[in-house]
Amino acid sequence: MAKEKIVIRISGMHCVACVQTIEKALKKEAGIENAVVNFAAEKAVVEYDPSKATPNRIAEIIREAGYEPVGISEEGERKIRF
Repeated sequence: MAKEKIVIRISGMHCVACVQTIEKALKKEAGIENAVVNFAAEKAVVEYDPSKATPNRIAEIIREAGYEPVGISEEGERKIRF
């Protein structure tokens, strides 16, 4: 199945270590192909296999890591609120 990409705004990041924590947590999850977190922009770009991962699960992983997902924009700019 084709990969999908989402952009997630994240609040609560304070330093570069926060970026590493979120990326590590996301990359451990089955179905997440790649995750790049940008501290300055307060967002993550996540590529995933929609048959194995969902936007809501991705948001849950971010919460479990101690940060708050603010919203998701898919490539088509459809907004998802949590």
